[in-house]
Amino acid sequence: MTDSRDEHRRNLGTFYADPALLLARQSSPAVGTAAEDFADWVLALLGGCAGLDVLDAGAGVGRFTTRLTRLTVAPGTVIALDLFCSMLETISGRVRPTPGLALVNGDIDHLPFRQGTFDLVLANHVLYHLRDIARGLDELARVLRPTGRFVATTNAGEARVPVIRLHREVAARTGYCSETDASPFSLENGAAILGAHFHHVETHVFASANHYASKQALVDAYATTGRYQLIAEALGEAAVLDLATTVACGWFDNCRDGLWGEVRMAAFVCTGARTTIAPQPNPVS
Repeated sequence: MTDSRDEHRRNLGTFYADPALLLARQSSPAVGTAAEDFADWVLALLGGCAGLDVLDAGAGVGRFTTRLTRLTVAPGTVIALDLFCSMLETISGRVRPTPGLALVNGDIDHLPFRQGTFDLVLANHVLYHLRDIARGLDELARVLRPTGRFVATTNAGEARVPVIRLHREVAARTGYCSETDASPFSLENGAAILGAHFHHVETHVFASANHYASKQALVDAYATTGRYQLIAEALGEAAVLDLATTVACGWFDNCRDGLWGEVRMAAFVCTGARTTIAPQPNPVS
């Protein structure tokens, strides 16, 4: 019988098997500026992190961790936690050795920290990946100090993102079964979800745009996504790339200055955890 946790890890592994793909997505000419501006914008909302104990949960390749190590000074700490060791290895290669920085391999569903460990907990573009968001939020709230803040970021479910539109068109033309349901955690539903776990939830909206100067730029960006990895595995990489290029050609025939797409993301700043659960065994100090 397959363990659901192992299955969950495999599914996430399809999206994040190679940290280089996530780095490529975040540094793509079309989305890189918006992605970097967004990270700075989120941290600016907090007003300062000096001396705080911070958890970057689901840290990925360290887009926020690298900034936090510059903003958080002794005696504060920064802990980057991720499900995949490959992500943590990537962070290690990007961040200079910093006192108070620790990289921890772990699962948000079962955080290896004592109750009330952190002044600030970040969950950036990760909650929609959790098998059980309520369970994950209970854990994230548990390790937060009573006066601490929790920040969750995500995408707008209704934004017109070119790579997602491209994927859905490719999937429709091939008959591939693709996710089209609303995101389980988005700008539109995030505040309601978080309100069940925190007394105070502030919603902040980030708006920008991305630009693809050529069809190849769009197809290259699509090829870095987890959606592409799944369909290419099922149907063959060459066939999917050929079809994606054909679709993109049709779009660019009608775009004199390239293809523009909307970028809308949210940062939810939360305080006053409603509930906590019992501390987990064998905590990390």
